[in-house]
Amino acid sequence: MPRLGWRWLLAISSVPSLLVLLFSNIAPESPRYLFMKGRSNEALKVLEKIALINGKQLHSRILVSNRQRLQLPEEENFLSQETPLLSSTENEITTIRGWLKSLCQLLSLDLLRTTLLVWILNFVYTFSYYGLQLMISTLSSGQSDCPSLGIFSKNDSLYVNVFISGLAEIPGDVASMVLVDRLGRKLCMVIPTMLAVVTIVPLLFHQTGFVTIALLVSSRMFIKAAFATYYVYVKEVYPTSVRASGVGLAISVGRIGGMVCPLIAVGLVRGCHQTLAGIMFGILIFISGICASCFPIETKGKGLKDIVSDTII
Repeated sequence: MPRLGWRWLLAISSVPSLLVLLFSNIAPESPRYLFMKGRSNEALKVLEKIALINGKQLHSRILVSNRQRLQLPEEENFLSQETPLLSSTENEITTIRGWLKSLCQLLSLDLLRTTLLVWILNFVYTFSYYGLQLMISTLSSGQSDCPSLGIFSKNDSLYVNVFISGLAEIPGDVASMVLVDRLGRKLCMVIPTMLAVVTIVPLLFHQTGFVTIALLVSSRMFIKAAFATYYVYVKEVYPTSVRASGVGLAISVGRIGGMVCPLIAVGLVRGCHQTLAGIMFGILIFISGICASCFPIETKGKGLKDIVSDTII
């Protein structure tokens, strides 16, 4: 940034995204999706490949869906040829109906508690994740009314601190990866979340600049560990019929937290209200820890459900 500017940073940062174009062509399609589309042979090939990679023997059985499908595989091409003949209005109505149906299922009595908890956690985790990073950036850039909080005198100290705080995500992800199948999903969300609260509490009192940055980086590491486990849990707790809608809607709610946090985190730090910022983050993260412990089920070691009626929540 100090040498090439933000345009070069944006261009270089976009290079890894090109890997998506390369790997998307070799990534296997979901067997369930293939089967529900009547492409049973392709679904079996994917399952055989999965079994081969995992060194398992695929049982020779017939694939059966819990949804009765009268359409034969041979009819798929015929129907796909008729699809363009439908008017755009009818397509839009069908799409809206499908979305409303998924929303009603997410807010049904079976999933209401889980959905609300999922929304709260995504909002708080996103708010805290980006808010803590913005606090680190603001303190390091010397934009605060409290100049004594700066830890470096160089002009590029901001980028050094951002790099260091970014490295803090690595142990958070590793810890989540190692412990998620040992302690369970819920504990791997609750424990790091509460540890994040512990590292924020000292910020309620005056600390040196270095200690302040160290505590914020530690809090971000714990939040990242909990956030990584959250994404595992939320994709397991929803049945397949509403999984994509449930995860997508939860991410949308979280984005609201990401949009709000700059107004609060940066504003409070620039106004030299570090204690108030610490109280706010501490309370929100503590609430998210309580919510994580209130999830009705633990998904560790349990099979995925296909439809809402199969889910006991």
